[in-house]
Amino acid sequence: MKVTEQKLTDGRIRLDAVASPAEVNHAFTVAQYLSLQDLGIRVPQGKTAQQVAADELHIKDLDALAAPKAAQYLVPFAIDKRNLTPAFMPAEVPTGTIKRGEPFEFSVTITPKPTYELDDYSPVSVTVPPSDIPESEIDKQLVNLAESYATFVSADPHPIEETDCALIAMDAEQDGKPLPALHTEGRTYAMGMNLMPEEFERNLLGMQPGETKTFTVAMPGEGGKPGDAIEFTVTVKEVQDRKIPVIDDAWVKENFPMLPGVEGVRESLRATMKQQVEQQIDQMKMQAAASEIARRFKGGIPDVIHDATQRALVDDLRLRTKAQGMTFEQYMEQMGGQQNFSLMLALQARETLAQGYALDAVFRHERLKVTDADVAATCRAMNPQNPQIVCRDMEDNGRGFALREACERYVANKWLADHATVTVMQPDAAPVAAAAAAQGEGGEGESAVKSEEVPAPEE
Repeated sequence: MKVTEQKLTDGRIRLDAVASPAEVNHAFTVAQYLSLQDLGIRVPQGKTAQQVAADELHIKDLDALAAPKAAQYLVPFAIDKRNLTPAFMPAEVPTGTIKRGEPFEFSVTITPKPTYELDDYSPVSVTVPPSDIPESEIDKQLVNLAESYATFVSADPHPIEETDCALIAMDAEQDGKPLPALHTEGRTYAMGMNLMPEEFERNLLGMQPGETKTFTVAMPGEGGKPGDAIEFTVTVKEVQDRKIPVIDDAWVKENFPMLPGVEGVRESLRATMKQQVEQQIDQMKMQAAASEIARRFKGGIPDVIHDATQRALVDDLRLRTKAQGMTFEQYMEQMGGQQNFSLMLALQARETLAQGYALDAVFRHERLKVTDADVAATCRAMNPQNPQIVCRDMEDNGRGFALREACERYVANKWLADHATVTVMQPDAAPVAAAAAAQGEGGEGESAVKSEEVPAPEE
């Protein structure tokens, strides 16, 4: 792609670009898939988007529908080509006729990201809970470990009650067709665990060992509404008791022969929990450091940038509420109505921008650099399960400038946290740290009356 830039009198930058036929063809391929995705249609493996559009929608020319998306898809590549960072992505679709197999000339105007300086670059102060693991938390984990090794034994025959476990055989059909995933010759089912819909469990109540029952259950659908009905045939083989083992040295030798008895298990649990707590504390330090440095941001943010940030936040919320089966209007009501929501959104946009611009200032002021390890850490923070796909998607979609910005802010945030003055709460003021590690959750502890000052590390 060939791109030239011209600075306009209002401070914006106009980009004039020419995409090659190969780039246009790729843009159309991506745009076709995005167009079908917007219509809720998935393209199966082995078929093209055009084939699916023709078969299911009787659309012979999917390119005509996808043309605006194809043109829009090329915009970030033009921005990245000039190594620019926009304050926000332009919303307008480039004008002109875009055709597969032909070059495409287009223009786009961007608002460059502004730069600010802070009056104060001294270390920030943050407060975190201690990383020590109370023995009571180890005790809880031992209980959880024992419960995870529970076995089920036959109990005296009696009608199934609300808290019982039962060994059942099960078959299921939907519209007369068997459902292999719901077939079992014998599986323990625990009542009250919400493993199946409530109606399923109501039909099990009162069944006796040896009894068989056929019943229909409306399975959950989208948006909390009932979905298609499934016919179940269930046979109760036996009612069972749950037997939880006693964790002693003999049990450890049998199940964890590599560990030296119960104390070895406790030490292993303590090490794992401490690692989790320390990771959470590091995250808390970074979050607190970013919030603190944002307080030092005094610059005026242009309305056009603030408004664009609010729109981006709304778009993100719409996607998240839809994924949760909730309408955007319902979400606003939960937030106290449109007026309260609008106020919250304006404050969030301001905080987001202030943090970002303050971190940009720290990155420049401290003359920090981004390493390959920093890129990997940034992508891991965005998607802990699959960080590689984050980097690849951003690069493949022309958003290298967004990845660079995210990496620079991550590096600045980490530098702030590493050089912060850290106050560690007294253990009795912050018991949540170890509990959070045990539950896989983070959380802020209460403020401590007494604290211990930890000096910032030397550079």
